[in-house]
Amino acid sequence: MQKGTEPWVVITTITGVATQLVGFFSLYHSAKGSPVACLLAFSLLSPLAGGIVWQYLNKVNGWRFHLGGPGNEPYGVYAAIWGAITVLPVIFSVRIVTGRIEINSIFAVAQWFVSRDCALVFVCAVLAALLAVVVYGGQSSAGLRSIITAKGWSYERTEQAMIVIWSCALSVASTLAILIFGGPAAPLKSMPYSLLYAAPTIVSTVLCLLVLSAYFGLYDYLNLDQKAQIRGLIAGFALRFGLFWGTWLAIDSSNFDIILDMLKIYATKPFS
Repeated sequence: MQKGTEPWVVITTITGVATQLVGFFSLYHSAKGSPVACLLAFSLLSPLAGGIVWQYLNKVNGWRFHLGGPGNEPYGVYAAIWGAITVLPVIFSVRIVTGRIEINSIFAVAQWFVSRDCALVFVCAVLAALLAVVVYGGQSSAGLRSIITAKGWSYERTEQAMIVIWSCALSVASTLAILIFGGPAAPLKSMPYSLLYAAPTIVSTVLCLLVLSAYFGLYDYLNLDQKAQIRGLIAGFALRFGLFWGTWLAIDSSNFDIILDMLKIYATKPFS
């Protein structure tokens, strides 16, 4: 039996997912009276939650993928678990915040698991898992990652290229899930609402590239050794933080209206 598919791995993965869901359901129930605070809390905690569960899975299963760097990239089953487990809390958080669901009983929670909202989250996680295998390969030294690495680019350029590729992959997963199970009310042909579907890609990629560039610049300025694990943590958080806000825009067109109104106000009265 291939390592990574044993019953213990399945059990620990399910435990990690269940912990995420229970934690964010509880947080939403306690903070839903303050929508802005709830939104900010979810945007900060959901990118961290996936990383924490991934670290936990590496520790209890004896994996080394959390260390980052050459030879430590996830692949196959590991990549699928990583892709799903890190994107799940982000999409789940966005959906329950924008869905404005009522959680006042165990029955209400059970109803959520047979709703379109749950289907959206589940499909997005499955797509992220499949795309992770495409990007990182079904086995070690395969996939798009190995193709990029083989080009002989600098470390910085290689990592930035991977950020763009993986950000686009995650955005494809979230956008397809939104298109299938409920997106903006405005028709696709209507501008600027059709741009909403590009929001996950644009926001997550731009934010992550800015943060990663600042990280590389700081390390070069201080003449420090690059730490693959630190780079991975910083880039991973920035990417999923951007994915949260990009998906938040794409999943509810009224959020885009709010931003447009704010921009109009500042454009007409920049100094007021």
